[in-house]
Amino acid sequence: MRVRVDKKIFGNDFCMIMLQDISQQFPGISDEEARTKVAEEIIRGCLLSNAAKKEMPPPPKNLIERELPGFKAMLPSARGFLRACAAESDMRDESAARRLLEDKLRVDMLVQRRFSNFPEPSREMIEELFEKHMKGRMKPAEAHASHIVKRPSPGDAGKTFLKMCEIRKEILDGLDFAEAAKLYSECKESGGDIGWFSKGMMVEEFETVVLSMNTGEVSPVFRTPFGYHIAKLHDKRPPSPCTVDNCMDEIVASIKSKLVEDKIGNWLKNTRAKAAVEVDRIRHKE
Repeated sequence: MRVRVDKKIFGNDFCMIMLQDISQQFPGISDEEARTKVAEEIIRGCLLSNAAKKEMPPPPKNLIERELPGFKAMLPSARGFLRACAAESDMRDESAARRLLEDKLRVDMLVQRRFSNFPEPSREMIEELFEKHMKGRMKPAEAHASHIVKRPSPGDAGKTFLKMCEIRKEILDGLDFAEAAKLYSECKESGGDIGWFSKGMMVEEFETVVLSMNTGEVSPVFRTPFGYHIAKLHDKRPPSPCTVDNCMDEIVASIKSKLVEDKIGNWLKNTRAKAAVEVDRIRHKE
């Protein structure tokens, strides 16, 4: 299988990676349907990337530096077009990871600028979606936490761990957690407060620690793909029936996501008509 979008050719190896993901995501899908989905996702990813490179400036270097460790940690669990792009490059090469991250950030900026401008959903739209898709569901257990994080430099993990242990001792000795986050964390925003989250929203290592804590507890220093953390659990909510009000954020996010996808879909239809696109679904040996 090969897909060509303008001058860019995506070969059989690239397509096969995506085909594996599609087959796992949609069990029982026919080979022809899976190949069609792969082709559509490649065309979408390539056209958005091309447009982002033309229309958006390079992301600030400090943003790339801040996002790079987490981006590299996320890549092994990535799926679809992003995973295939990562597999095509040697992610052990720092410059390759930077280029891929820069491309992703540009696409994110393009989507935000071109496709995310619309009024807030009305109460009527919110209630309609709730009645169709969420009424009768249970809202999962949630936790409200803050954290302090430091990413170790290569070969300096021990030094970073010891520093985090010192910070934890300061907190246990009376330093306010939010103040400690502002002083020491690499994520200083809101004093390290990450708000409410449920299982599946954070990396597994973070959830394993925080969801097992008691309200008011400060965790030991622990590590995730993003670095060393100290967490504080502020509160917990047990599972509860969904209502319009307690699921408002999720409903609004779902409506906005649908509106964005509709706008992107219309744009892709017009942009694809002007692009040179060829899809060869035959399996090739390369």
